[in-house]
Amino acid sequence: MRTLLLSILLAAVSAIQAATITFTGVVDKSSQFSVGDVFTATFQFDPHKGRVIRYLITVGNEFSLSGTKGGGMIALDNNLAHGSVYYQVINSDLTEITLQAATPNGVIPPIDQFNLNDFSLFASTFGHLTSLPIIQGLK
Repeated sequence: MRTLLLSILLAAVSAIQAATITFTGVVDKSSQFSVGDVFTATFQFDPHKGRVIRYLITVGNEFSLSGTKGGGMIALDNNLAHGSVYYQVINSDLTEITLQAATPNGVIPPIDQFNLNDFSLFASTFGHLTSLPIIQGLK
């Protein structure tokens, strides 16, 4: 019983120390999904190191993939004072996601005006993001 309680406590502490980012977009080209299918990728990651701890990726209503290995790293800078913002999933075995835009006058432009806005899944499905990522748990 003590081991079970310790495991639950460690899981709760681990979850508290994690951040979550969710990307949403649509498929533009694919051999396995339909153009226009909604793409959603949620990554739980270590906010200090960027390492993905867990992920859930869905495409349309038919495909869902989740796991803990191979999720890659999250790289982001959403500080408007730096002159640009970026949100990336890198070194992932599954997907690459990139959003980047300049922030003139400290304002994030609409997503359709981002310089870089794309994702790939399994290197055979490509699309663009339709909204800024939702980030939770970052300070």
